[in-house]
Amino acid sequence: MIAKTIGFLSSTIFLDNCETLRKRELNYGKLTRAKENTGEPPVLRRQERLLVVTGFLVPLRVTRSGSVFSLILLTFRNIHNVKLSFANTYRYLDDKEKDCMRYVLENDTLRVEIDSFGAELKSVKRKSNDKEYMWYADKKYWGRTSPVLFPFVGNCKNKEYRYGGKTYAIGQHGFARDMEHAMESQTEDTIWFSLHSDEETMKKYPFAFVLKIGYKLAGNELKVMWKVENPDTKTLYFSIGAHPAFLCPFHDEESKLGYGLQFAGLKELHHHGNTEDTGLSLMNEDLVIPLEDEKVYFTPGFFDRCTYMVEGKQTGEVSLVTPDGKPYVTMDFDAPLFAIWSPEGKDAPFVCIEPWYGRCDAEDFDGILEERAYENALEPQQVFEASYSIHYL
Repeated sequence: MIAKTIGFLSSTIFLDNCETLRKRELNYGKLTRAKENTGEPPVLRRQERLLVVTGFLVPLRVTRSGSVFSLILLTFRNIHNVKLSFANTYRYLDDKEKDCMRYVLENDTLRVEIDSFGAELKSVKRKSNDKEYMWYADKKYWGRTSPVLFPFVGNCKNKEYRYGGKTYAIGQHGFARDMEHAMESQTEDTIWFSLHSDEETMKKYPFAFVLKIGYKLAGNELKVMWKVENPDTKTLYFSIGAHPAFLCPFHDEESKLGYGLQFAGLKELHHHGNTEDTGLSLMNEDLVIPLEDEKVYFTPGFFDRCTYMVEGKQTGEVSLVTPDGKPYVTMDFDAPLFAIWSPEGKDAPFVCIEPWYGRCDAEDFDGILEERAYENALEPQQVFEASYSIHYL
């Protein structure tokens, strides 16, 4: 009885202090990023790391890896029969030498990893065979995995926009993907991050905002959730979009030729592209892809015309399919438009399916923020919510 009571209390202390301990750990040894796809534990940059074991920070000298740390936490978890979300958290330096945290959600089917930097989904593996679904951000092709696009989707004309009589410079896809996000809460199956406007964001985007990004894991489905809050007294104008990149080919073939896309309920797909040099929308195009059994398969040059932009809510379900027509990733969404992209002329081993609530400027756009296509206008003290789901088959 005494042992059970002690176990319960120590587990409770651990869980109640996870966030405090996480913040304290930020001041200690940083980890270098483990090689993507190797499954190897991160390597310590410093010899000493503070470890969370029973609600206390315990110094432990580890010379090569975090394996001892993992063993202690696993033992603690088994003794007390609790699911320790913080045990599935580690620090590293990303490719830009940013100090980041990586968080893990997992169930019997999938293991999911999310970075605090950009609140970006970085890895989804099927646990039965350790098979990775997500692109591993090789800079040779594209150095990201699944950035969240906010408060702009795509490029502004001349990389600038006008609001309130002033002109502001802004890069492609906004800035949220290149900022550290705070972890707000985590349960066994759900995690939420937040990003708040500050003095720096106000210089290029003169709006107060709170952006919240959540991930919820259930079976083989990962639901990605967005909330945008307007704490100000004026209307908040913004765009938001997803940019997840999925491995293609999926079964270690040399090329994604022969793989394809399935667009639920469609016999043909209407789309337009963007300019290769400026990334602006070519609205004078209405190109049509004929589909066979809702599918189109990749042929040489399929991705050489930049981005496929699909407007008009033509479908809300898009799948990547293997050469035999079987889906291995399906995305469900309710966005007003979406895009399909893989780097032009590179035969890159991934494909992006991107639900968007916003779009890059057209070539003839005059630059006024309130008049951008698909721009969202959020009134004071209101909240915008949207989500999409990824089914890993």
